[in-house]
Amino acid sequence: MPKSKKPRKKGAHGREQAARSRLLRNQFKDPAECRRLVKIVEDARAARHKGSAQLGYLFALADQDFMVERFIEAFMALERWQTTEEMDDFSLVNSMLMIGAIAFLKVGVQESERLEEIRRAAYAATLAIDHRNMGRRIPDELIEDTREGLTTAQMIFEAATANGMNQELIEVLKENDPEHIASTPGRFREHRRLILGDYLEKVQALEAAQAERVNHMKVTGKLPPPPPLPAN
Repeated sequence: MPKSKKPRKKGAHGREQAARSRLLRNQFKDPAECRRLVKIVEDARAARHKGSAQLGYLFALADQDFMVERFIEAFMALERWQTTEEMDDFSLVNSMLMIGAIAFLKVGVQESERLEEIRRAAYAATLAIDHRNMGRRIPDELIEDTREGLTTAQMIFEAATANGMNQELIEVLKENDPEHIASTPGRFREHRRLILGDYLEKVQALEAAQAERVNHMKVTGKLPPPPPLPAN
């Protein structure tokens, strides 16, 4: 059978290798062509990274114990909140709450009160961090609210896993990936609105007060006035 004399089209890998080779040998006509070759290489690298990240999410879902352990670790971190000096203990709990909130949307949970439980927990977690920053004991009710929301987040994720909603859960893990959030303009603000809902304005007011305290210390070199002593 006669062979076609038409040159075979290069695949994505072939285009990348050819572009890389031309860049290394400075074989381009002008800056515009150089930028085009660089873009080919960068796009191929980004596609590989996306593919490896997708595999990572798949492996996380395939190992069901992995996500179970992450929730267990979050509950254990919550138990340490009164005494821990590790910010990671707060960050892990917040991350698992966010997974629950994103899963609520991605898997189509109908009961709106479930998202409200997670939002109340996220707000309680914010208040808890403020108490620790001010050297105060975290009220028990804040820890209980956080525990309730964390339980709801775990319940949503495990129900979706049991129902084989793997693609939706891959999207959940991707949405909560710090690198994905950092590389997507506006995504952090979207997540804040999702996880806090109507509590967002209260949290922003709290953050403004914290910033004012920090500014007061920078300007005066003094700590803010101490809180009033409790009445006898």
